Amino acid sequence: MKNYSFKEIFTEPEILSQIILEITYIIIIIIYLIHLDNFNKLMFAKGFTSELEESNSIFVASKILKEGGSSYFCWAVIWVVVGEFLFYIFYKIGQTSYYPVVGIIIKVLHVVVLLLFIVILCHLINNPIIRALIIMFGFGSLLGTILSNS
Repeated sequence: MKNYSFKEIFTEPEILSQIILEITYIIIIIIYLIHLDNFNKLMFAKGFTSELEESNSIFVASKILKEGGSSYFCWAVIWVVVGEFLFYIFYKIGQTSYYPVVGIIIKVLHVVVLLLFIVILCHLINNPIIRALIIMFGFGSLLGTILSNS
């Protein structure tokens, strides 16, 4: 077995593209989570969060959605789907890579990042129904991707 240098591994286009995609995904979800946290703080400052906890009113929930909550939910779903799609891309690229161990490491890192994103997202989205939906959607998509490629 030939030993490859660090430079050889990370200049291979397949590995480099996976690293660039993963770093880009991480940066985007960090920015999204920061904005979501700021939105939550705004809803708390306006009193919507405590009002929703007290009354569980559809009226209060609709105010939060009108303030931008629905777009944050849509973006959450989009970023989870993008994460699942990236996993699929990494899986396909890994099948043709000269360095399968590096590809496995990148896939494991991506799964950890995706799961961490989902956990933080669940923490930032305070509605248990939405949490359940995101968890089921995220893990279901991941399981579907893995099963369809095995």
